Amino acid sequence: MSERIRDLRNGVFCCLVFLGCWLLAWPVANMAYGDDWSYIETARVFAQTGHIVYNGWGAPMLGWMIPWGALFIKLFGFSFMAAHLSILPVALATLLLFHALLRRFAIGPRDAVIGALTLGLSPLFLPLSAGFLSDMPGLFAIVLCMYLCQRALAATTDRAAMGWLAAAAATNVIGGTARQVAWLGVLVMVPCTGWLLRRRPRLLVTALVLWVAGIGSVYYCMQWLARQPHIVKVSILPRTQSSFVWWVAFLIRTTSRMESLGLCLLLFTFPIFAIWLREFGRKISDYVVLVALGLFPLLAAKQMMGANGEIWPPNTLLSELSLRMLPTWDYQLSLHKTLAPVPVQILISMLLLAAFFGLVTFLRKKGWTAGWWRDDSPGSQMFWLLVPFSLSYFALLMTLVWHGMTYDKYVIGVMPPAIVIGLWLYERYMGGVLPRAATYLLIFYAAISVAGVHTWFASRRAMVAAIGELRKAGVPRTEIDGGLEYNGWTQVRNGGQAYNPYNRAVTRTFQPPADSPAYNPQCDAWSLLVDSDVRPIYEVGNREKQCYAPSKFPAVHYTAWLPPFDRVVEVQRVVGRQDPGPEK
Repeated sequence: MSERIRDLRNGVFCCLVFLGCWLLAWPVANMAYGDDWSYIETARVFAQTGHIVYNGWGAPMLGWMIPWGALFIKLFGFSFMAAHLSILPVALATLLLFHALLRRFAIGPRDAVIGALTLGLSPLFLPLSAGFLSDMPGLFAIVLCMYLCQRALAATTDRAAMGWLAAAAATNVIGGTARQVAWLGVLVMVPCTGWLLRRRPRLLVTALVLWVAGIGSVYYCMQWLARQPHIVKVSILPRTQSSFVWWVAFLIRTTSRMESLGLCLLLFTFPIFAIWLREFGRKISDYVVLVALGLFPLLAAKQMMGANGEIWPPNTLLSELSLRMLPTWDYQLSLHKTLAPVPVQILISMLLLAAFFGLVTFLRKKGWTAGWWRDDSPGSQMFWLLVPFSLSYFALLMTLVWHGMTYDKYVIGVMPPAIVIGLWLYERYMGGVLPRAATYLLIFYAAISVAGVHTWFASRRAMVAAIGELRKAGVPRTEIDGGLEYNGWTQVRNGGQAYNPYNRAVTRTFQPPADSPAYNPQCDAWSLLVDSDVRPIYEVGNREKQCYAPSKFPAVHYTAWLPPFDRVVEVQRVVGRQDPGPEK
């Protein structure tokens, strides 16, 4: 069997394993996933009218996602699942490309499979492939650009290299319209590829022309987006104050949240980087050490969450995956509680800086950095293709962190470079392939991902059933609080526009209803702040009992794959409002 056929077979194997886990998790529910209700509504309107209409919630341009999702809505009829299924082929293509990318970086066949599945079965990639969010299309555009730049570097003729470079730039300009951060491909990766090819003048000029054209295309797209009504406009720079104390607090807050994103990246790539730790404990069984280390990030995340705030940013892992098996884990995390106590932040900063400089010193003593600056060395190609992009990616993340938007899913764009670098360094300098313990650790993380996704969607199916009973009794949608997913869809279908508190272009202020407990911080109903048309009489979920009273509607039980296994979705009544009960 030729090497090309074997690599294709292994890539298809990765896709089949991912698809099997996706089906096992069964991410099916007639409800939005996270805040994709906004994007689904845009795709639905496009399918009906052929016009792009934003609704005031999202900042991503969405771009090619809109006609792509509209195609599935046209084919299968409108439903949340029709839109969600449109992302599945994008996820499969991303995984197949990433496996090919690993092989082109000369990662061994077995390690390339482990690396690809570390991405595909991570607690980020698997759940994000089940919703109509821009993260997966953005990741696809990034991985595709990396792959095409690799092909340009490997091309033997100038004409072929120019073709691959042009394809990388063109596809990235189009792909980045789904999620703007993906444009770092044409803005950073393409010129870096040109730098590596600078000894061939025609290719250097081609890369420069493509870079300038990419800048112009991105500028035009951003100008077009700025003119669209109801698009969220978030400035790059924070709103500053002249107070010295404010600046100190701001820098500490930004550092803390960037560190939390770094910890998330470590968590989601842990099956790769945990293998490095075996060098510190050769006398202990590798399997025992690595399986124990697999539990460390989750337990560390639990310990970091205290009454004074959280270090770990909320979103996909902490709330969507419903890891409530940890006793002190909050079910819903406030977006304003990501600032940890100052002494803890300073300690973590010192430890991370010490670890970074220690790693650099270690690499230099080993001589591992020698030759990385030669254009023809594999290390140089890996460095210039991945490191400048990753640094630019984190720089853009910092602009979001300035505004308090810190979510674990933001690090998915730098997971491929982290996995490539981890595997490449291990094979070159530690010798041989990854030990079997890496496979066992990957299986453990995959089990967490599958169980978490299944649990989250099982809870949503139970919520749909409970809401269905309310609707059968004649309760209007606007009188039901079903969380961000349900309330957001109610808002955009009834009011036509949602309110995003991060949107600085919005001048009006939504005032909470005086008789609603949703604006009591203890009730954790943050989603109602963005839904001015929702005036709930009933709440469906598991919120604090002191905010609500029992209703006459029965609770819905469901089975979770994470402890506690027996869970319930309750229908509660807003205190002070009449409960008519089910109609007879």
